Amino acid sequence: MDRLISYVLTLCAVVVAGSVGYRTFSGGNTSERSPHAVAHWDQLSKEAASIGYRMGDSTAPVTIVELADLQCPACAGFHPKLKAILKELPHTVSALYVPYPMSYHKQAKPAAYAADCAFRAGRFSEWVDAIYTKQDSLGTKPWEDFAREAGIRDTKGIAQCANDTTRLRRIDAGLAFGEKVGLAGTPTIIIDGYMVPGAMTVDRLRKVIQDVSAGKHPFRRWPWSQL
Repeated sequence: MDRLISYVLTLCAVVVAGSVGYRTFSGGNTSERSPHAVAHWDQLSKEAASIGYRMGDSTAPVTIVELADLQCPACAGFHPKLKAILKELPHTVSALYVPYPMSYHKQAKPAAYAADCAFRAGRFSEWVDAIYTKQDSLGTKPWEDFAREAGIRDTKGIAQCANDTTRLRRIDAGLAFGEKVGLAGTPTIIIDGYMVPGAMTVDRLRKVIQDVSAGKHPFRRWPWSQL
């Protein structure tokens, strides 16, 4: 009987751990992961612009909206691809980072609070780079060290922001926005109204951007699996 109870408990733990990882790395069911147009995007895009932190040229014709969690490993994996495409196509595409800190990532919300202060210090992109580069040190490395690596002078101020317990409108709005667009996991990527899987390659990103910038439906020319 003891062995049976132990087996059941172990199985439950594996299932729970798997469900958390699934939401973070894969996200949702198959239909949610398949590329599709987001309903009411004309209105939702304005909401994203009011919530998100802009990276790149705001006049670029294509916008990548990323709902992300700074403690999410899959988000850290996507970040270099986003940076690469922004560097490659600076006049074609910009990005909006919408904060969506998952409740089970204990350092995600403090990192998001600090990111808001980094934004006001003009160092948002640098803060995100610093966090994703040393993501495995979240919770053990002082916030002041991350701030220094992001080139932020007021390191104590950033630490105070990270430890703030008051509600931040931008984060509340980001969480609400995620529910509106049907977020199934992080990162959730929306390119000019088309939601695409977060595990995209740079080549896939480029092809989708080329299509939407030309006014074409991005998923009609090729099966998604061949992009």
